Amino acid sequence: MTDIGFVKSIWQGPETRQHAMMHARLASVVLVLSALASTIRYWVTLPTKAEMLDRMRDVRGPVTLDEAGVDLVLFEKIAEIMRWVGAGITLTTVAGMLALAIWQWKRPGWVIPLIFLVMTLAGIVLVLSAMMQPSYRSALTDSVNRLNWALNLILALVMIAAYRGGRIYQKLRDAKP
Repeated sequence: MTDIGFVKSIWQGPETRQHAMMHARLASVVLVLSALASTIRYWVTLPTKAEMLDRMRDVRGPVTLDEAGVDLVLFEKIAEIMRWVGAGITLTTVAGMLALAIWQWKRPGWVIPLIFLVMTLAGIVLVLSAMMQPSYRSALTDSVNRLNWALNLILALVMIAAYRGGRIYQKLRDAKP
């Protein structure tokens, strides 16, 4: 089967139980790739302690000299905690995605692809609504975020195919031959 034939077969829908299982398992592959991308994105965009301190100072705004001394001590502690919180959230998310990928591979179905399709579409809608704000527009249209846009659209399309494959696979599996 050629590459174009493979893509064409995804959109025509699976006709056999084996093809339906392959389509449903696409979600597993995408979840593993998304977990890997999330891990790489975390390490690439991980701010240094100095960058975290600068961001917190920007959020805090102008302060008096006394407040600046207190802020320095407080922000130094918070900056380190925030780095660990970010690592924990990323690790938990990646572990959850990998667990769901294993589940989807072993028991192909339509629920996991549907959940990730809804989450992906919700993320796309949130970004579109944020782009209406001029202050966010430039940050959302930089090269890294444009790549994320493309990947999220591809993720949505693959999850649609995996959802369809999972639905058909369950119907064919439950049907007694």
